[in-house]
Amino acid sequence: MKEVKLNKEQYQDYPYGLHDAVISEIRLKGETVELRFKEGITENKEPFAKTGPAVLEIRNVDPDFCTVSWMKTTEKEKEKLKGRRMALADFLPARLGSGITVISELHGYNRVCYRGMMFRRKKGSRSRKMVEVELDLYYFGDLIYMIQE
Repeated sequence: MKEVKLNKEQYQDYPYGLHDAVISEIRLKGETVELRFKEGITENKEPFAKTGPAVLEIRNVDPDFCTVSWMKTTEKEKEKLKGRRMALADFLPARLGSGITVISELHGYNRVCYRGMMFRRKKGSRSRKMVEVELDLYYFGDLIYMIQE
């Protein structure tokens, strides 16, 4: 497994992009958040090749400032939004189903924000609804990309 470590001085030069990647699993291990990508992520250099399965570790997160927000349109009035914001630890028991497809990513000093779409199913229902998800993480450590070759 290839490992690429980014420290705070390198936070503007990311070797991989998550756009169109699918977060298949999120794990919280102490102060580390693991984002797992069964289908891989994309290299940020030509020819922009897709990697094998990958894990992104975000180390030394501050759980008080790690949140998940999700929004969906209501059936009665498409213009109205309904949603929820919660701590990452409260969200994690949720099943990701087919995963969260990352549409955009924002990197800042000690912060990452991933926005995407996922399908949610109500308990006891067979129908699924697409919802917009925002994963906002505040951290003090490093970003570690682990790529299976």
